[in-house]
Amino acid sequence: MIKPPKLSSFSSQRGAVLLVSLIVMIFLSVLLSAAMMRSDVQMKEVDSKKRQQEAFYAAETGVDAAIYNLRQNSMWKPGRNGFGAMDNVAFQIPEGQNMKTIGFYTIDVADTAKFNTWESRIITSTGKDSEGKISRVLKVQVIVESPTRFLISTAGPLHIISGAEINADVLAKDIYFDIDSPPPNDEIQMKGDAFYTSTSTNDSNPAVKWQNGKKSLPAPSLTFAGVDLNRYELLAVNLRSSQQGYYYDGDLDINFNNLGALDSGIDPAKLKIIYAKGNIHVSGKYSKSILVVSAKNVLIDDSIYSGNASLPAQLGLFAHGDIIIPRSTAVAGDLTVEGFLLSDGNLPGSQGTFFADGDKGSKGNLNFKGSISVRGTGPQAVDLNVFKKRKYDFDNNFVNNRTIPYLPFIVNIVKWKETTP
Repeated sequence: MIKPPKLSSFSSQRGAVLLVSLIVMIFLSVLLSAAMMRSDVQMKEVDSKKRQQEAFYAAETGVDAAIYNLRQNSMWKPGRNGFGAMDNVAFQIPEGQNMKTIGFYTIDVADTAKFNTWESRIITSTGKDSEGKISRVLKVQVIVESPTRFLISTAGPLHIISGAEINADVLAKDIYFDIDSPPPNDEIQMKGDAFYTSTSTNDSNPAVKWQNGKKSLPAPSLTFAGVDLNRYELLAVNLRSSQQGYYYDGDLDINFNNLGALDSGIDPAKLKIIYAKGNIHVSGKYSKSILVVSAKNVLIDDSIYSGNASLPAQLGLFAHGDIIIPRSTAVAGDLTVEGFLLSDGNLPGSQGTFFADGDKGSKGNLNFKGSISVRGTGPQAVDLNVFKKRKYDFDNNFVNNRTIPYLPFIVNIVKWKETTP
C-alpha cells in the first residue's frame, strides 16, 4: 500500500504567507484606490473653488466697469442709448510679459425706483470663470446723481456763516451754521434743505431762518465727483482737429468775451473743452456752454456770467487744485460768478476749496448763480467771507437742461446681493 506524501510544515507556512500577502495586497489596493478617489474629489473641489472665485472676481470687475462708465455718463446702458454692448468681456491681469485671462463678465444696467429722493440704477453683472463653466451674478443698486443737483456739495465740512442766503439744497459731510455777527446781521437765510452724511450743528439756532419747510436731513454716504485729468487732457487733445478742443501746456488767461484770442485758428462757436497744464485765469461774459479744466488752480480775475438770456449758456470751471478769487479781484467792490465750479484738491498744497483771498468783510457783495462742488479736505470747503453779503442762487437748468459737456457724475453703491444665475 502506497502512502500519500506527507506535507512538510515548511510548505504549510509558505501557503499561509502567500494568503496573508494576498489579503494585504487587496487591502492596500483598496486603501490606495480610496486615497486616489479622495484626492481626485479634493482636486475637483479645489478646482471648483478656483473657478467660483474666478467667476466672482469677474462679476465684481463688471460692477466696477459699470460704475466707471456711469460716472462719465449717467445715461450709460450697454447695448442701448447708442452704447456698445458689454457681453463676455475678458477680465485679464498681468502675468510676466503677458496678460492672463481670469474670467469674463457681462453687464446690464436698468432704471429703478428712486432710493429715497436719489436717482438710482440696477447693475447686473454676470461673471464666468476662465473656461466659462461656472457663472455668478451680482445685482447692485447704485445712486446716480449729478453734482450740479446741489447749490453746494462737498465731501468735507461746510460752514454757513451769518450773512449767507442759500436758495437751494446743499450737501456736505458736516454742516455748521456759524452765527458770528450781532443782530440784525446775524441771520442765515435757508431756502433749501441741508443734507449731511455725518452731522449738522446749530441748525436750530433762531438766527437760521428756514423757509418753506426746509430743514437739515441725513443723506447716504456719497463719493466725490473728482476731476479726471487724464480723461479731460485726452479729450482736449483729440478734439483739436475738429476745433472742439483746445490744449495749452502752461498757464492760461481766458477772457470769455474774446475766446478767439486763444488762437487765431480757433472757431469759438465750436469749442467744447479748454484744458491747460498750468493755472487758468478767467473773466468775462460767456455766450456758449463750455468746460474749462486746469491741471492746477482756477483764478477768477473778474466777474464771469452768461450773456445769452434766450438760451442760457453754462460754464464748467474744473480745478485739479483750488478755485480762488484773488485779493486783487473786486477790491472793495461787488463780484458776479455764474457757472458750475468743481475743485478736486489733488494738487500738492491744495485743499479742494473755493475761497476768496483777503480780509473778512473787506469787499462788497458776492452774487453767485450756479453750483459749487468741492472736495474740501481743509477746515472750510467754501470760504468767501471777504464779501460782506453773499447770495447763492441755484441754476435750475443744471437739473433740467444741463448743457456743459463732459460732466462727471456721483455713483455710489447702496444695496448689493448675489443672485442665482
